Amino acid sequence: MREFITRFLLPVAAYLCFCIPGEDAFAEAEVASRGALPARRPGLWRISTVSAVGGLQVGETCVGLQDSIIGPQGSDCAKPEITRADDQIVVTVACGSGAERIASSLLFTGDFATWYRAQGKIATGDRTANDADLRTGFTIDAMFLRPDCNETAPRN
Repeated sequence: MREFITRFLLPVAAYLCFCIPGEDAFAEAEVASRGALPARRPGLWRISTVSAVGGLQVGETCVGLQDSIIGPQGSDCAKPEITRADDQIVVTVACGSGAERIASSLLFTGDFATWYRAQGKIATGDRTANDADLRTGFTIDAMFLRPDCNETAPRN
């Protein structure tokens, strides 16, 4: 199971952290929309991810206007459930079923124009499984650097 976490869950967590995105008004308008995913300000972001399995990972990524905060979803994924509570946004996504089920829950805070934080949990397998190796968590801290992306920054 540890190999599954290392080969599958960590890349998913890393993808989420580097795929998370407006002028201030743009971000606020997007987040204010009922059921809308938060949208980041387009430009270069520094993303730091901390997890028990992967430790601290820091990188820079270029975010575009249409880039989703949770990345593209597979055809076997349910529509993301989005819940707002004051300044917090909770996004839950489930993909697959049974032993192949993967559920992600992310708690977002921030203005999404200059900074944001995501605290995430990923669980795999059947909901009745009672194996600690089937779950992992991570924290993402992101800071906006500048509106222009240089050519060496990875594209989201």
